[in-house]
Amino acid sequence: MQDKADSAWIFVTTSDENKVGSNGILEGIDAMPNNKVRYRWKTHYIIDYYLISVAIAKYVDYTIYAHPAALLGDSVKIMNYVYDNP
Repeated sequence: MQDKADSAWIFVTTSDENKVGSNGILEGIDAMPNNKVRYRWKTHYIIDYYLISVAIAKYVDYTIYAHPAALLGDSVKIMNYVYDNP
């Protein structure tokens, strides 16, 4: 129970029509040859290795920004990937 990762990088390469969700913060999306993209997710929290997850689908990106009063004019990005299924 003591053997946990203190952080993790999650790299996923997929076709450019898909989006990838995973643990942590999305550090970037890199364009690759042949209509591919690589998603780079990073988590800085201690985590059991078997709890790292990845979800890949034709999601719609629904991103909003919350503006809590305690942040004094700053904002928090809230990123949601929703299935593209009417």
